[in-house]
Amino acid sequence: MKNNQVVFPIDQELPSQFAERLGVLYAASVGQRHKKENGQFFTPREIASFMASLCGHAGNSIRVLDPGCGSLILSCALIEHLVSVNKNLGHIELVAYEMDLELIPFPSNL
Repeated sequence: MKNNQVVFPIDQELPSQFAERLGVLYAASVGQRHKKENGQFFTPREIASFMASLCGHAGNSIRVLDPGCGSLILSCALIEHLVSVNKNLGHIELVAYEMDLELIPFPSNL
């Protein structure tokens, strides 16, 4: 990424909202060709939240694999949903992978 701007969360901003802002900023900083070559689609938060709402988990721990995490919006939306519907959830293990070397060091305070 060519932009050195550091992005910070806004007060009371959900992680999925922050992830969406990061995704929008990153997508605007790279060309369409770059996104196509990397198979990138930066999911809007409304869609990520809907997808997350289709998942249920009743246990007290969960392991999540995000094999193409991008700005982590899908993982953030899933975790927000699971925490809101399962008060017994006490442990979340998230393993996230990203192949776009320009996205991995994307400036933020995550």
